[in-house]
Amino acid sequence: MIESALRDRKFADIVRLQVDQSMIPHHRGMLAAELGVDEQEDVFEEIGFMAKRDLMEICKIDRHDLHYPIHQPCDHPELMFDDPNIFHIIRKQTAILLQHPYESFDTSVELFLKLFCTGICF
Repeated sequence: MIESALRDRKFADIVRLQVDQSMIPHHRGMLAAELGVDEQEDVFEEIGFMAKRDLMEICKIDRHDLHYPIHQPCDHPELMFDDPNIFHIIRKQTAILLQHPYESFDTSVELFLKLFCTGICF
């Protein structure tokens, strides 16, 4: 997937390849060759994550227009029945696909575990 994405890049050539200092030289050479960069001129060794401090500075910017709104999970529609026992609902449905964090953890998995631990299974 990465190879195909790199091949499909049409907007700019690679000008710098930064790798970790612990990378095996053979692997570094193979990567440079696959990407079509000069290993001697365009490959740079660094210790650790590149510009981590700068990344953290970006995270500290206090601009609400740059943040996603707080996600509010919804209740799964197949679990919204009058029957308070989630085990009866599961028995009727046979299978329910839950996608967290989109569907509420409180009204699905947490409810399931509370009822199971208290012995209200059937």
